[in-house]
Amino acid sequence: MPDDPLAAFLTATGAADEHVGPEQIRALGARVTSHALEGFMLYPVIASGLMDDQQRSPDFFEIHDREWWIDARRPAARDYLTALIVAAAVSDALELDYTLWWLTKVVPTTLTIEAATVDKEGVRLTIRRQRSPELPPDLASEIHPQDFTDFVMALAEAADVVPLPAGGILTFVDG
Repeated sequence: MPDDPLAAFLTATGAADEHVGPEQIRALGARVTSHALEGFMLYPVIASGLMDDQQRSPDFFEIHDREWWIDARRPAARDYLTALIVAAAVSDALELDYTLWWLTKVVPTTLTIEAATVDKEGVRLTIRRQRSPELPPDLASEIHPQDFTDFVMALAEAADVVPLPAGGILTFVDG
């Protein structure tokens, strides 16, 4: 796995690690998905504890009219944004019918970024498919086992190289 797969995306969108706001999230989404970006932008907002330096409980939900942002200096925030990018790219490239919320939950168990580049040609993601991934017990109440199995099969049956509709390619390697 690259040292920091998110760095290429943040650099391409002009985002500072400490302040990834709505404009940068929209730009990230536009790089990896041709679908409506409103959904892509909603998921970072509802991810608890990623908004700023204040500590909040995991069930804290905040609605306000101030500007929101994600502090991507934190490992949890970086992991979440990376999972969101991978989820959107894989969903779009393979034409999957899962929500981004669902995909961001299962991506860390099933896929690992090996390489990520972003340039004027588009995004090039190399993603390792995990061998025989299993649904983690902590996700069993949120993710149906058959849906998980179907997703793993879709990944296994995907071509090794798939074009990204938003521009670029997604390359799968087996782990």
